[in-house]
Amino acid sequence: MADVLDDRELTVSGMIRHHATIAPMAPAVDFGGRSMTYADLDHIADRIAATLAAMGLAPGDRVLWVGKNNDGFARIVAGVARARMVLVPINWRLTRPEVRFIAEDSGAALALVSDAFLADCTAALDGAVKVLPADSTDWIAELLDDWHADPGTGDDMAALVYTSGTTGIPKGVTLTNRNLLAGNQARRHLAWDSWTSADTCLCVMPFGHVGGYAVLLRTWYFGAEAVILPEFEPEAVLRAIGAHRISKIALVPAMIQRLLASPNARATDYSRLNLIFYGTSPIETDLLREATEVFGCGFAQGYGASETGGGVVALTPDDHRAEGGRLLPAAGKAMPGVEIGIVDERNHPLGTDEVGEIVVRSDCVMQGYWRRPDQAPIDADGWYHTGDAGSIDAEGYLWIRGRVKDMIISGGENIYPAEVENVLFGHDDVAEVAVIGVPDDSWGEAVAAFVVPKPGRAIDAAALIEWSKQRLARYKAPRAVFAIDALPRNATGKVLKAELRKPFWEGRSRQVG
Repeated sequence: MADVLDDRELTVSGMIRHHATIAPMAPAVDFGGRSMTYADLDHIADRIAATLAAMGLAPGDRVLWVGKNNDGFARIVAGVARARMVLVPINWRLTRPEVRFIAEDSGAALALVSDAFLADCTAALDGAVKVLPADSTDWIAELLDDWHADPGTGDDMAALVYTSGTTGIPKGVTLTNRNLLAGNQARRHLAWDSWTSADTCLCVMPFGHVGGYAVLLRTWYFGAEAVILPEFEPEAVLRAIGAHRISKIALVPAMIQRLLASPNARATDYSRLNLIFYGTSPIETDLLREATEVFGCGFAQGYGASETGGGVVALTPDDHRAEGGRLLPAAGKAMPGVEIGIVDERNHPLGTDEVGEIVVRSDCVMQGYWRRPDQAPIDADGWYHTGDAGSIDAEGYLWIRGRVKDMIISGGENIYPAEVENVLFGHDDVAEVAVIGVPDDSWGEAVAAFVVPKPGRAIDAAALIEWSKQRLARYKAPRAVFAIDALPRNATGKVLKAELRKPFWEGRSRQVG
């Protein structure tokens, strides 16, 4: 491919057309043995776009998609982009009221729904939005000779991704073509994450989430092949890695742990696997050591959000190999084309190792929230305020300290839950942990930890508290530890700390959200 896509090609539609022109027979998608070349993908994009136009839809109209990962999503991404319409991917785990809310809020003109969810979504939408089967091609018309696509621009709105709503009503994140692809353009020469059209990426992260969608687009940006699995299942992932000679894959640490627990983990051929990219949380040292031994590839961690179009900070494979694992709790450094800063509550920049709110400026940052322009946390200088608390050290590494609103104030001291969680995560008996502030009559708040034990292990609360005091300032150590079977999570896997807090704060004059 050309080293850099030109401005005309820096759209999802233009990217697909580019590869269909220079390498039409190169594989673009494989799903369950069904494959599409870039020429196939380009042709079906034209057909879908023409069909949508014939239905009366216009550029800028919103098109919902609900389903598990499959090749139907790939077709729809291409077709909606070619039509210059806006894709609204929806997590299939959402309830009927949640799906209806997104349909109404987005003003969707059409819903394309996988077979397994057709009945539920049809009932949820109750005739308000036309519903078509996303997995079928029967509704897609043959292409007319006189139909021609408008190429569009990088500034066209391309996706509307709804946040998970942990802080309230879900908001639609508006992302243009440029927001979705600028990061790939800026990072095309990264030595630790080098791609060619010969790469094969396993897409198992859900496409209803910006992370899974971003992995698919990164694969296509380089003209590589996306091998798609409907969802994460350890044996299916291991079979795909061997059968398709996968070179890249994006996971979360819990998935890596489940892969290693499989009896086939050490019998799979990983000879072509060169990078596992993971996100949502740091990786435990022992888990990384075992994963490196088994998979034999590099590991990279990403930090980002729906509002940043995916990852904007990375902890590279070399960082993972730093002496003693000292950098493993860090988020990493800003990727090319990204600026990261730390500010105080008055939006004043803070210095090295000072804790404040993390802000991001980049072409990847969203345009704002759909129909809620006044709620977009983007300041006059273009900095997106993440709501995450963190610091940047002398080497430029970003360290996440938690959510600004999650900060615990105990006896006048500021305590960031992520710092405590990272320490507790290092205990041999701890699989998962969430830290919150609970009421304390003497200190205002006290630190409490909810801990999920590793299989076959038990949590000794008193011993864990003493253990943490050896590794944290005493005021940061938990005063209470609760062993639970599982942490409450929403449909995208985020821990619902509000549910953990509620029993402690209910009925009090001061509330923590």
